Amino acid sequence: MISTSDKERINELPIVDVIGTVVELKKEGVEFVGFSPFQTEKSKSFKVNPVKNVWKCFSSGKGGKGAVSFFIELEKLSWYDAMLRVAKLMNINLEGIETKTFKPDFSKRSLKEDEQPGTKSFIYK
Repeated sequence: MISTSDKERINELPIVDVIGTVVELKKEGVEFVGFSPFQTEKSKSFKVNPVKNVWKCFSSGKGGKGAVSFFIELEKLSWYDAMLRVAKLMNINLEGIETKTFKPDFSKRSLKEDEQPGTKSFIYK
């Protein structure tokens, strides 16, 4: 169980810093842009707005509020596993939970042959 204070700490992390660990982002005005981590594209259609704490991929139509929703969508994680993933990425120690040995539970979804765990690159350029 993730404590309320840990949930708040994770949800207050700068969205650009968290998503920037897996997507190369560049500042354009108030937003940050990069290539879609969801599909191959020639122009940058993935946007992160740190003021509104939202992200949107205009090529795939996917979007959400906060970094946790990004990992839920990208890696098909449960909310709990996505919280652990963000905590591990940002080196946050959670009360009573060991994140160093975090392994997402992929049994909750059926994986396509090309989506097996470990086959995705974690830097999308």
